[in-house]
Amino acid sequence: MKLCAKRAHLALILVAMSCALLVPSETRAVPIDDKATPGALKGVQPTAPSVPVQGQDPFSNVTVMLGTELQRGSWRKACSIAADALARGEQNVDALGVFGMCAALRNDQAAATPAMQRLREIEVPPYYALMTEGILQLRSGAAEKANATFASVLKSRPADPLALYFGGEAQHQLKRDAQAIASFKSVLKRWPDHAPALASAARAAAQDA
Repeated sequence: MKLCAKRAHLALILVAMSCALLVPSETRAVPIDDKATPGALKGVQPTAPSVPVQGQDPFSNVTVMLGTELQRGSWRKACSIAADALARGEQNVDALGVFGMCAALRNDQAAATPAMQRLREIEVPPYYALMTEGILQLRSGAAEKANATFASVLKSRPADPLALYFGGEAQHQLKRDAQAIASFKSVLKRWPDHAPALASAARAAAQDA
């Protein structure tokens, strides 16, 4: 089963890397954080493509669906939506970006690395590629590098909730809890129902007390 899952996983990456054209950057939704902390995604695997509702265009709403699930904090659903879209051959940078971040959250470098490389080729300026890189750094324990990577994202996308959230996690690992709490609170200004930021802010505040 593990071998089959890995083959399916790599097949999705190959589908994504074969895309020559992607949705223009101005149509992208800003990705949004999760309801589960990064560690909760360990072991998440792409699902088989779901069957679209009769008469519904399966390609039209992927970016919207991704944004909705991420905003709710539902990483597992977002990962499945991204994997489904890539398996269908959809040329959507949000799907590839979320897929790369999901792989990074699982610390699956075999899947995250080619996705990140492909994203670097198609993103100007880079966003998902940097987020994937930063999450990999965070998962590997390189919190200082991760914090710097997320800070570089914020230079081009100030107040980006995803960069703020993961930056806060990096700051927490670095024992900079005051900064981490400020980052999590900034996320909550954009997404007040964002469960991970709420939980992480409370955790950091308790440890800082």
